[in-house]
This record gives sequence, structure tokens and C-alpha cells, in this order.
Amino acid sequence: MPGSFQDLQDRLAQRMTESSPEMELRLNAAAAELERAKDFDRQVVNSQDKLAQAVAEIDRAIAEERQRQDRTSIQLL
Repeated sequence: MPGSFQDLQDRLAQRMTESSPEMELRLNAAAAELERAKDFDRQVVNSQDKLAQAVAEIDRAIAEERQRQDRTSIQLL
């Protein structure tokens, strides 16, 4: 997830890959997804220019979940 909603808006605007209606759809979907972030056990923030850090955090989370004795079966898509 982005560091903030504004970060996401800025990234999408800089990419210039979506039309205004497409951008609005993406931002509306992102707002709904960010609202649901609290429903999950973990959130990984993908800060600007820190992709490697986010990937490392995901790798750690996967390793930790694999070590849990009480873990339920999950499927990564």
C-alpha cells in the first residue's frame, strides 16, 4: 500500500498512464481498499523509492508465517 493516499495520487499522476476517468476509478478503488487495510493482520507500505525495503518486509512476513505453529493454510495468488 502507498504511504498515503496523496502518495498514490502523485505516483499515478507522474506515470501519466491513465486518462482522467481511469485515474478517478483507480483512486476510488484505492480509497475503498485503504479503508479495509485495518481488517488485515499486516500492512506493507511501499514508500517512494523504497521498493527493496517493501519486498524485504514481505519476505520476512512470509518467513514468519511459515514458522508459526498455529497457522492456517493460506494460498498466495
